[in-house]
Amino acid sequence: MEFGQQKIILGKQFFRFIISGGTAAFFSLLALYLLTNIFHVWYLISSATAFLVGFVLAFSLQKFWSFQNKHWHLVPRQATISLVLVGLNFFINVGLMYILVDKLHLHYFFSQFLVYGFFAVFDFFIYKFVIFKA
Repeated sequence: MEFGQQKIILGKQFFRFIISGGTAAFFSLLALYLLTNIFHVWYLISSATAFLVGFVLAFSLQKFWSFQNKHWHLVPRQATISLVLVGLNFFINVGLMYILVDKLHLHYFFSQFLVYGFFAVFDFFIYKFVIFKA
């Protein structure tokens, strides 16, 4: 496969990865809102449930749509690695936010936007070359 064609495929996968993450985030927030405000579920239960909804949706979309990985037998391993990555991202997020806000004096909302941009790129390559490698 030529280099130009590889770049097109990579760009297409990255676009799908961003759409997958955005869709998962939307439905996670929707689940949080519905469970808490409409069904009056305790917010911590709602939050945990919403996290699981977002995780399952993001993982599924990334596996089957973004990276078109059809290997069902790998789902337990891939989901485990993905969940570990989410946990690692939590700690990296906190660390980067501390540096950007407390040390560099950037606004917290702008800082979080930058950190999310970092994760969009960082996680894409982890998913592409580790979790869903061809």
